Amino acid sequence: MNQQMELFPAYESDSVTTEELDAAVSRMAEAKKEYDAKKKESNEAHAIWQSRAEYVQRLLEKAGKKSYKVDGVGTASIVEKLKVTVPSAPEDKAAFFTWLRETEGVDSFNHYATVNYQSLNSFYNLKYEESENKDTFEIPGLSSPESVKELRFRR
Repeated sequence: MNQQMELFPAYESDSVTTEELDAAVSRMAEAKKEYDAKKKESNEAHAIWQSRAEYVQRLLEKAGKKSYKVDGVGTASIVEKLKVTVPSAPEDKAAFFTWLRETEGVDSFNHYATVNYQSLNSFYNLKYEESENKDTFEIPGLSSPESVKELRFRR
């Protein structure tokens, strides 16, 4: 945090010079370049780890073992679990939610019938733009929107 304070000091003045903006955007661009490089390194390291994990899993399966311990290193284990995907087709969603509501009740339905925040925001913005009276527009169950500003940077 101290390093951030040195790079971007608090401004006491109401005016900003173009030199200050040039320097700040240049520092931001350098930080983005460094972030992208480290992210690429992280992705490459993850790919290596994933490849080695898959190899160890194949060896364990070939050896007929569920786990294997190496003293001083750790234990590699194969864990089996069932995994389903969220229904994407409208008829599949309807069938699942009908089943959920009828067999598990309204509380379970309300718990599992979630929406992705990006989809919700897109939907809200669409309905807001379509509304005739934007001053009183609201969707029941949703809190009032918060205006958020974000800086985007492209090279």
